[in-house]
Amino acid sequence: MKRMTLVSVVLCLVFSVGLLLHAEAEYICKYAESWPVGSARINAAEIFKNIVETVSGGRIEVQVFPAGQLGTESETMDSVQLGVLQVTRGALFEKANRQLFIYGLPFLFTSFEEGLASLDAPISQAIMEGAKANGFYIPSLGLQPGRNVTNNVRPIEKPSDMEGLLLRVPPIDLNTRVMTALGASTQLIPFTETYMAMKTGVVDGQENPVAQIVDMKFYEVQKYISFLEYTVGADPLYISLSWYESLPEDLQAIVTMAGELSGDYLNWAWLTQKTEQENFLRENMTANNISAENYPLFVDAVQPVWDYYINEAHYFTQAEVDELLDYVRGD
Repeated sequence: MKRMTLVSVVLCLVFSVGLLLHAEAEYICKYAESWPVGSARINAAEIFKNIVETVSGGRIEVQVFPAGQLGTESETMDSVQLGVLQVTRGALFEKANRQLFIYGLPFLFTSFEEGLASLDAPISQAIMEGAKANGFYIPSLGLQPGRNVTNNVRPIEKPSDMEGLLLRVPPIDLNTRVMTALGASTQLIPFTETYMAMKTGVVDGQENPVAQIVDMKFYEVQKYISFLEYTVGADPLYISLSWYESLPEDLQAIVTMAGELSGDYLNWAWLTQKTEQENFLRENMTANNISAENYPLFVDAVQPVWDYYINEAHYFTQAEVDELLDYVRGD
């Protein structure tokens, strides 16, 4: 990652003993997360907290609230937009900038590494800037690894295996459209309630990257995992624009730096943990990959999703998709 050396240097400063004096807090920053303590997301939040508090000399106090304590992702994004909360992460991209859906087009990237490379593209910077119109400041635009399907009925080897399955999906339009295009039925359930919904049979399964499946212990209540990796997902850090602009310039710079470095850590964590987490799930579930023969069947099945976002909803153009891919692949 482009700033990981700097991350290491800063974290050494942050976690060393008392390099900077701490004053009484002038600003409070409430950081809401849906993930549990010990997860990569919460580690990133703690990195953000430690950088901001240490480098500001205690002028900003960051309070981290994990595990959905302050509401669902939708609720916390609304609160950040209104300035009631100051920081969160969430996947309801239409609240910030609907162009964020471009990274989630199914089977857009050939690998997670290719997706990460796209974050430095000029269009990515424009998308981050565009979120300001909706009250969000995005200092860091990350990606989550590809999403996979778990369930208690059967392995997913071809699209027809999805038919008849009831899967939990987040309140994200793209995920619902993809699962429906592949033949599954969907149900919206909060992330923090997904484990119990699968344990009690309310749904057959769910779809998520491996990190969520491991961190939320979904493998305990699911038999099959199929590594579709059908989409990566944008993983922006959302900061209340009104709160950010209320800060003096020196503190704005610190918050921006902390957002960038904690985001770099999170991208690095997703990438470095991915293989280990996949192997863990293979040991604890019945796992399968999509064969080269069946892969085109999935690609063909999800073409209506591309058509919807490009030609019907007009979230972005085919030219913008091509621009993103040209940047990544050097065309």
